[in-house]
Amino acid sequence: MSATLLFIHGIGSTCGFWDPIVSALRDDFTCVTIDVPGFGDARPLAEPMTVPGLAAAVDAWSRAEGVDPFVVVGHSLGGMIAQELAVRAPDRVRGLVLCNTIPGVTDGAREFNPVLAELAETRGADAAAEALLPAMLGPRPLEGTDRARERFLADMRATDPASLAAAFRAVVTFDARGRLPSLRAAGMPALVVAGQYEGDDDDQRELADLLGGRLVVLPGTGHLAPAETPSAFVTEVRAFLATALGTRTDR
Repeated sequence: MSATLLFIHGIGSTCGFWDPIVSALRDDFTCVTIDVPGFGDARPLAEPMTVPGLAAAVDAWSRAEGVDPFVVVGHSLGGMIAQELAVRAPDRVRGLVLCNTIPGVTDGAREFNPVLAELAETRGADAAAEALLPAMLGPRPLEGTDRARERFLADMRATDPASLAAAFRAVVTFDARGRLPSLRAAGMPALVVAGQYEGDDDDQRELADLLGGRLVVLPGTGHLAPAETPSAFVTEVRAFLATALGTRTDR
């Protein structure tokens, strides 16, 4: 049995973040990507940006496009949106693949996201991109590092600074910890993927524990783990889908 995969990118990225992943999976799965409101070709939300509001917009878009049911693959902010989407519409979400994301705002995000938001507003997207770049990648180049770096910088620099600032602030209000156990109780399959050099991995372990999912760490990677080492990420996704949904993994 095959599956539909819905890919959701993080702050400052676009649906193109997933290009190397989609190219490796599209022969066996229906792969759908979306630009999060405020990024890429998507219009910003009409109301103040929140993670639940972004999830509602993605839910509405996927219903309109007839994308149903699906496994959500989310990176960073996209992983937060994925959690909210699963809580909002558990009958439509068959599983979760969450990469370098959190179950709720952390002390670090409370401290730095407002600073990044102000930086984007006062000095522009370029400044925000340069401030974030050191934390995005692992210390040694991997197979996709150059592409991941250039894509990150290009997408960030092309993003409306107001949308960047709004997204940084939206993370500060996000907390799904109290609602994730309901997904675990319902038996929703979950895979949590972390970059080795992402920082404190307690957040990733907490997320996996709340969902009853498996935690995988990709060696040598930072925050852009799926794009830094696409083949390793694809391998983990295939294994997860085979176990959780009985999909084929013969490629």
